[in-house]
Amino acid sequence: MNFREKLKTKDIVEKVAYGCGDMATSFSYSFAAFFLAIFYTDVFGLPANLVAILMFSYRIIDAANDEFIGMVIDRLSFGRGKYKYNYLLMCVPFAFCTALMYFTPNFGVTGKFIFAFLTVVLWESCFTVINITTSSLLPFLTRDKTERTSFNTFRVALSVLAYLVVGGTGLPLTEALGNGSPQQGYFLTMMFFGAASIPLCLIAYRHINEHGHDSGFKDKSTGQLFALMLGNRRLMILIGAYTLYWAGVSIKNQMLAYFAIYNLGAPGIISMLLFTGIFASLVIQPLIPSLAKTAGRENCMTVGYISAALAILLTFNVSSVAGFVCLNILFGILSAVPSNIIFTIMASFVDESLEDKGVNMSVVIYSTMGLSAKLGMGIAGGLCPMVLHFTHYVPNQAMQSPAALMAIKTLFSGGACLLLLLAGIMMEIFRRRQRAYERR
Repeated sequence: MNFREKLKTKDIVEKVAYGCGDMATSFSYSFAAFFLAIFYTDVFGLPANLVAILMFSYRIIDAANDEFIGMVIDRLSFGRGKYKYNYLLMCVPFAFCTALMYFTPNFGVTGKFIFAFLTVVLWESCFTVINITTSSLLPFLTRDKTERTSFNTFRVALSVLAYLVVGGTGLPLTEALGNGSPQQGYFLTMMFFGAASIPLCLIAYRHINEHGHDSGFKDKSTGQLFALMLGNRRLMILIGAYTLYWAGVSIKNQMLAYFAIYNLGAPGIISMLLFTGIFASLVIQPLIPSLAKTAGRENCMTVGYISAALAILLTFNVSSVAGFVCLNILFGILSAVPSNIIFTIMASFVDESLEDKGVNMSVVIYSTMGLSAKLGMGIAGGLCPMVLHFTHYVPNQAMQSPAALMAIKTLFSGGACLLLLLAGIMMEIFRRRQRAYERR
């Protein structure tokens, strides 16, 4: 029985289990995407310039860490699969580091900075192992492109569901559990979300079946695998677009709370904004497989990037809460399409490596995806707090300077829009090159 015959259509249980693997990390990852910057400035007690250094430096270190962890994962193999054992090994360390990152010690500024740096790097390392595992599994679940999109739709849908829970309940939980202490509230909330990740990892480990690792692949060194990847121009263009996409989305996510509090003057709508935007992206998920099949995966990604950029740009001149909520919902729908499809396109490059060169490049490709995403997030993580610092943002002050207010608006609307537009342009370049490749 060959590799293609082994990988047949999977049932609903395995697809849900695959989604659980990503959902396990999405509770804490979404909380960090939405609230980590404002936690460090307004709750943990770090100055904005140190938060900028922290957010940028740990992302860059973590981006490089992706490749190191990817190499380790690529060299390990277990009795019941090459990747799935990582869910079992990492579920408890990940849960522990999730809570630890939101503990506020009674240190001075320097001690707090060191503590924050160490805990966030540990958390990101545990996350990276699970995230690379989930991504690398996709090519070894099925070779059918429609089925892959279906698998990934379950993954994204359950991940978005975790984002939805965090967006709707994250801040209310910190207030309820904090009993007047934001530090206690954040820590207890993340203890809860960290604990929730453990059973989800165990479900993924129990019900995912991976195949094809015994199909006679050539044993290539890590250096050779990276050389093959870097030599594929189409793949590198796609990864470049993915980096820009994450930089844009990360700026939007980081600045959302600041925008609602200081520009709209409506801190009470933060949870509603997060909930409605994420819910909109969840609703569109069932339509994405048929949309990608009908319109083409590359076309969907190009249109998704550019239209999401235009949606976020329109928020620049919106002053009403209702108008802002509507545009936030529209952005959630439009940005959900490319974030789903990208993984199935990457799986096609794994297929090329298996069929044309007889090597398994799954971990190398997906760990580089992680690197590119975190590089984009690092750009956003360093840029946003630093701009706030230079425009004299004061944490927890009701009235900010005009320069700070304009910086928040410009970063949220203009910065995110520019990066997403650039991602769309790169995606169109990729689409044309991919068409030329397929015609050969």
